[in-house]
Amino acid sequence: MFYFSDEIFRQSSYKDLYFGKILKKINSEIYDDPSFNCPRIKNLLEDISVVSSEIEAYAIKHSLQALTYELKEKITQINDTAKRLGVYPD
Repeated sequence: MFYFSDEIFRQSSYKDLYFGKILKKINSEIYDDPSFNCPRIKNLLEDISVVSSEIEAYAIKHSLQALTYELKEKITQINDTAKRLGVYPD
């Protein structure tokens, strides 16, 4: 019998939902050129991880409510940073 753990789903789903294409682009760039993994990219990856955790925590407490303005602003800032670094998907 196969059991599906929703904990595993939650750990990856918010990161993939909001930032999946950015993460794929970064991984692709690092694969092509390992020196691409500079401190600015590492900071972006850390920000993505932190905001994904915040989104997950918010979703657990407020499952049917829209994201707060602060969370939406953080997502926008990450997307803007990804555009500046050239890793925002076209």
